[in-house]
Amino acid sequence: MKQGYRIKGHVLAIYDHTGRERYSIDLKRLTDSASLLDFIYQVKHKSWCTPEILYALIDGFDSACGKFLDTTVQGAFCSGGEELNRGGFKLANFRRADEK
Repeated sequence: MKQGYRIKGHVLAIYDHTGRERYSIDLKRLTDSASLLDFIYQVKHKSWCTPEILYALIDGFDSACGKFLDTTVQGAFCSGGEELNRGGFKLANFRRADEK
């Protein structure tokens, strides 16, 4: 795999341009918009982070929301600028979604 992301089970992995995995995130830890934003900034401040890696992270979060929650990041965590407190990925059925 080259640069981008991969979702396997409940883990989102981010890859650099060489195909090296740089960061993995247990999606079950994303329970609200603050936890989502925290991961974005954790990656942003890594010495190896590039704009392309940051885009892959954001795109990966959006893809995971579509796959597991049938919505977008905004729809799952912060629609209209309001915290939704729906539990994020905490309640997602990862086994069912792997079968899709």
